[in-house]
Amino acid sequence: MAYKGPSGLVGVAEDKENYTLLAVLGRSEIGVYVHREVFAYMAANKPTPEGDYLFYVEGCGRMRFQIIEGNH
Repeated sequence: MAYKGPSGLVGVAEDKENYTLLAVLGRSEIGVYVHREVFAYMAANKPTPEGDYLFYVEGCGRMRFQIIEGNH
């Protein structure tokens, strides 16, 4: 089942204290604002067997992604 709730947005967040800006691996021109509730969800739930998390994106459907730590 995919997470449905605050996840991310296009553009700059108005309430930046609730979002973390992350880079997209291999696409230095793209950044993603991720809502703090997403990280809480990830901490409380296991990823898919491939290590991904599934999220519902309004107007796009389900999105699959991983958070990768470090400099890549």
